[in-house]
Amino acid sequence: MSCFFANCYLPENYSSFDVYLGTALQVYFYVNANRRCRVRLERVSMTWKRLLNISWQNITFADIPSTVTNSFQIRPIDDHHVCGFLQKCGRYLRYIDFFIPHVNIGRHVLFSICQRCVNLRELRLITDVNGCAMTNLLKEYSHQLAQLQALSISYQAQDELYNGMRAVARSMTELRSFRLDCYTMPANVSALFPNSPHMKIYSILLKQPANIGVSSSSLTGGSTVQYECKYVRPEFVIDFFAYLGDVYLELEQLDISFDTNYPVNEEKIYHNLRMIGTTRALKRLNLRIAALLDNNTEWFGTRALEALAYFPTLTHLSLWTCALPFDLPYILAKSPLANNLT
Repeated sequence: MSCFFANCYLPENYSSFDVYLGTALQVYFYVNANRRCRVRLERVSMTWKRLLNISWQNITFADIPSTVTNSFQIRPIDDHHVCGFLQKCGRYLRYIDFFIPHVNIGRHVLFSICQRCVNLRELRLITDVNGCAMTNLLKEYSHQLAQLQALSISYQAQDELYNGMRAVARSMTELRSFRLDCYTMPANVSALFPNSPHMKIYSILLKQPANIGVSSSSLTGGSTVQYECKYVRPEFVIDFFAYLGDVYLELEQLDISFDTNYPVNEEKIYHNLRMIGTTRALKRLNLRIAALLDNNTEWFGTRALEALAYFPTLTHLSLWTCALPFDLPYILAKSPLANNLT
């Protein structure tokens, strides 16, 4: 600290109180960018503690655990450190990314988030805990997080979260943005749709294991491990788009990625997409639907994507593993999409 004070310039007519206050303010601006100093100075006096409480107000985003580790300069940390961090700045946080390494840590920290983070607007959960544990967490805390405007769940395990997602769909009535990426979709499509009339960004992504079709031999027993593709039934996709056609009239961005075991009835998808395009001011569409067949020539899109002619407000379009309609240039030429698309 001596090196810092050596550079402080104070006029001769400053009173002792002015000197103290001026120095304190300079220290405040210094420690605002140096979090470990902030934690240590809190132990000096109540005056410093009150001053440093102001600096916590500048933290509106937290990536748990990395933000907590950087703030306290402690490795490793546990859930008690996280809850201590939330006690200091939770009321100011508006965005949280939270990696859940274990269900008990998830329960403790989520409870603290619900109690401390009264102004939280966006929450992203990343975890690979088993399906039963994650379902219990979602059922236990979704109603306490009903004020959220954005929720993202990146589920790394291959279990199903049906009852957990039902709890989210029932409780999250204020969401403007919702994203789910997982390896296994719930049995009923209704669990994928939070009951919010304000939804503007909606993303559902079925993930695939990174090493599909790879067999690996164990060094000890010589056994092999097969990595299988993840897919949904074609009827699931049809039900999904039919349900989507009845909700989220304020939708502006739609991101969908599905793999199916057999081709989807494109005529039904065409009619659902057409209704979505004509009743919503959609600006962004990212779409991927692929059938896991030996015959790779049977790609989705030649009929269903003719519905693009009915998306007049679309400005961004991304299509993956799709077959474009033969008359796509003609469709675009007749549609306002040709003038808006970038």
